[in-house]
Amino acid sequence: MKKLFLLGLVATMLLYFGIAANAEETRVVRVGAFNFFPGIFKNSDGEIQGFYVDALTEIGRRENIRFEYVFGSWSEGLERLKSGEVDLLTSVAHTPEREEFMDYAKTPLLTVWGELYVPLESPIEGIRQIEKKKVALMKGDISGRNFIALVEKFHINCTFVELPGFDDVFKAVAEKKADAGVVSSVFGAARHKDSGLRSTGIVFNPFDIFFTVGKGKHQGLITTLDSYLTTWRQQKDSAYSRARQKWTYGSDDPTTPEWLIDSIVVLGGLMVAASGFIILLRRQVSRATATILQRETHLRESTEMVTLLLNSTAEAIYGLDTQGNCTFCNASCVSMLGYDAPEQLLGKNMHSLIHHHHVDGRPFDGRECSIFKSFQDGTETHMDDEVLWRSDGSSFQAEYWSHPIRHEGEIVGSVVTFLDITTRKQYEKELQDKNAELERFTYTVSHDLKSPLITIKSFAGSIRRDLAAGRSDRLDKDLTRIENSADRMSSLLSDLLELSRIGRIIAPAELVDMNELVNEVLNHLTGLLRENPIQITVQPGLPSLYCDRQRIAEVVQNLVENAVKYMGAQQAPRIMIGMRTEQGRQIFFIQDNGSGIDPRYHTTIFGLFDKLDAGSDGTGIGLALAKRIVEVHGGSLWVESKGSGCGSTFCFTLDRQCLAST
Repeated sequence: MKKLFLLGLVATMLLYFGIAANAEETRVVRVGAFNFFPGIFKNSDGEIQGFYVDALTEIGRRENIRFEYVFGSWSEGLERLKSGEVDLLTSVAHTPEREEFMDYAKTPLLTVWGELYVPLESPIEGIRQIEKKKVALMKGDISGRNFIALVEKFHINCTFVELPGFDDVFKAVAEKKADAGVVSSVFGAARHKDSGLRSTGIVFNPFDIFFTVGKGKHQGLITTLDSYLTTWRQQKDSAYSRARQKWTYGSDDPTTPEWLIDSIVVLGGLMVAASGFIILLRRQVSRATATILQRETHLRESTEMVTLLLNSTAEAIYGLDTQGNCTFCNASCVSMLGYDAPEQLLGKNMHSLIHHHHVDGRPFDGRECSIFKSFQDGTETHMDDEVLWRSDGSSFQAEYWSHPIRHEGEIVGSVVTFLDITTRKQYEKELQDKNAELERFTYTVSHDLKSPLITIKSFAGSIRRDLAAGRSDRLDKDLTRIENSADRMSSLLSDLLELSRIGRIIAPAELVDMNELVNEVLNHLTGLLRENPIQITVQPGLPSLYCDRQRIAEVVQNLVENAVKYMGAQQAPRIMIGMRTEQGRQIFFIQDNGSGIDPRYHTTIFGLFDKLDAGSDGTGIGLALAKRIVEVHGGSLWVESKGSGCGSTFCFTLDRQCLAST
């Protein structure tokens, strides 16, 4: 009995230590899991399932390996394999970047491809229909990358949204947060019905997926997995095949039903019969397609040429239908009217958009518009005295032509061509003003030059009579008067020549200190000022200017001389030279307390040869000369005076570009 007890004890100890030794040999492999139904996924109870899991469980049972699953997103699984948190990853496609940190099994798990899914009611059927649509992708998925490359190849513009897993992609599409979603073909085939989605038929880039391990790690494990996969994929009744059948189709019986075999035979016969018809049909379709493509090519080339010609013209052009709505417009039209794109004009009523008011602000009734006459009664119209309105509410003077468009004898609209003639109108106004000024100039010159000529002719006659009468004593006086008239004519001609040069001959602008320039002018007039003792005050700190130094000096000198000449019988004559600021403008002035100027003559004194005192010295061109110089510098010259005995203030401004910081 004692011997039997000892034998039992020994057997028990051997069994215990055998089990312990076997338990110590069990290997733990951590697997990165993510939602890739039906291969691997987490169910509603939090369990990791799928045909990968079933296959690995069978391998683990045979090889004494316990597979533990670490669940997360696909991109998290990649990071965990990099860091060594997991030992094995499933469903990995080959990329050069991944090969740097992982080793692949030799036998693929599956061959899959990318596929685009949409809601059942979606109109999307082809790749070009996703233009400007939102497409959901799984972050880090190779099919997602392939799809992005595909749409770029077709120059399609759409928005991509990256999500953690394929389930999230289908959920976003089903909830209308995305218009379409890219998933693996295996996942899509198994889950699209549950999500209420359908395939668009857009499939692309088939590729193999593999088991992978960390670079240089677990080589024995990957060899073992390769061995099982190579064998199982060749066996219809293998653990791998049964698991895939179970999770994909809901049954682990791989046997094909007899009814399906009969159906395949019947369908095969029908396909053979239909193949001949399809070949013939394809040939006819091919010929018709080639003809249509050729016509479309010619039409497209013609359309592109017409568009190119329209957009290459400086004139603005747009078309109207019989309702006055825009049917086309060229680039010049869009730009001239202040818009960014033709779409802002197409389909819009052009009268309401650009022709709605007259230049004086009165509303412009469309029934009175000349443009509409082209498609109302078929007449051509031309106008150059109306305005068109830009998108920002500003207007411009326009010249336009409107011609009716006829198709098979009926008027179907009109084509309008227009130009911005604002600059031309300004030139025309300037030309009219110049012609009027030239007419006044010609009249004045002929009148004032005639006066000394009459004097010369008169005294030449007197000399002839005095010579005939032997009265030589009067000759000297007559000749003196002739010389004076000739001198006056010479002065007139010199001043006229100087006036004509202004605006044609301008010295380069230079920085001029106005205090320095005024002092130079006063030094030049020292003789005149000694003869006429006048208190002259110059305001200190006058600003500097960029101007023609000599011409501005002429203005100051002319105005000072004018103030001295018309000072009158003042007991304490004064002249003030300075500058004041009004409404942001710097106004230079020469102010005197002289005889003053009646407001009736504030404008006429700046005309040629206009002098308030006909007996005073000078030709009467000085103020006209000063006014012309100031206008060439972009400014204006005027006089301020309340009337006789109240003194005068001559003021002038220059263009803002002439002003410099003091």
